[in-house]
This record gives sequence, C-alpha cells and structure tokens, in this order.
Amino acid sequence: MYANYGIRSSYLRKLNKYNLTPVLVAPGTPLDVAKMFYSECQGVLLLGGTDIEPKLYGELREPLTQESDEARDELELLIARMALKDKKPLLGICRGCQLLNVAAGGSLVQHIKERGIRHQLQRNDPNYSGIVRQSRHVVSVKPGTRSAGLIATPEVSANSAHHQCAKRVGAELIVAGTAADGVIEILEHSDTGYFCFGVQCHPELDEDGPFEVFFQKFAEAVS
Repeated sequence: MYANYGIRSSYLRKLNKYNLTPVLVAPGTPLDVAKMFYSECQGVLLLGGTDIEPKLYGELREPLTQESDEARDELELLIARMALKDKKPLLGICRGCQLLNVAAGGSLVQHIKERGIRHQLQRNDPNYSGIVRQSRHVVSVKPGTRSAGLIATPEVSANSAHHQCAKRVGAELIVAGTAADGVIEILEHSDTGYFCFGVQCHPELDEDGPFEVFFQKFAEAVS
C-alpha cells in the first residue's frame, strides 16, 4: 500500500494561534526515532484520518470499514500509549478520539447507523465538499465532567465527519458527551489532574466554536 501523508492547514493555524510549535511525525518513521521525538515534546495531538484496523481492538473488519494504514496505526498507538502511561497532555480529534480509546483498551463502532442524525456527509450528497462545515448536530455534555466545566453549557453544536465512534470505552476513560442517538462525542480521562480528551468533531475548522476551549486548555497544559 502506498500512502501520501499530509496535514490540513487548519490544524497548523489553530496550533499557531496558541503559540504551539508542531513536530510532525509521519508513519514509517522508525519507532526509536518516533520515541526520541516524543521525549522532546510536551504534548500529543492525534489528528483525523482513516479507519483503525479492527483487529487492533479484537474485531473482524465489517463491509463499510475503510482500508487501514498499518504504519500509521502502529505509530500512533505507540505514541498514545506512551502518553497515557506518562500522563503527557493529549488531545485526540476525530480518528484521534477513536485512537485514544483503542490505545486505552476500548473498541469502536465500525459504522454508525443513521438514526435521525447524519454524522458524516457522504460523497454522493450534494452538500459534500470534502470538508465538514456543512454537517452539524447537537452534543449533550454530561454534567459533572471536566468537559462540562470547560464548555460551560449543557448542549453545543458540533461539526461532524465521522462514520465510526467509541463503543467499549477504554480503561480510565469516561464518556463526557453524546449525540441524541447515543454516539459518543467526547471522552476524557478519569484522572482530573491529567489533560487527556478526545473529541469526535473538528474544532480546528471552527473559527471560535464551543470546542475551542480544548485547544486553549491543551496549550496551557503543555506549557
């Protein structure tokens, strides 16, 4: 399998906004080199992307699951597990939220069935443009969670571009936000002193949306 790796400029603009300097580690990087980069960084940001290999969470591939990228899965699971062990600040976005859950021992819904909410615009949809601004839905934030304290409102509008989500929640993670159809939208670590969150939406695409606070607090945690 041949793959092209890149990063959307929206991620870079959001990191620059908070004076964060990204160190980009591409799949295929020797793992000892990746560990060296990890040791030099103050935090981990896991980005969106393709589906994670189901065998990594003990399941067989379902028909609508995308082809996985073995090199990316290996690299990101290594880094996420090191971050969880070291309590290094971690923010996972979309696939990154799912990767966080798998790294913690959880599993995934391989394809979300539509039950009144369209979590991902399909390519044959007239509104599809490859960017997720058009598709939005409400996320309910669980009272008493750290996410509720950060977002400071019980319901928020989130953009959406995912057809998978957390199913069995990984060790030491808790559900902090859900959509009306039960899809898990926010995960957070149970250790209240550790900045570790996963969000299914793409806050980097919103100029100053309700999930902006996660970037702000991530920046504070790494500094």
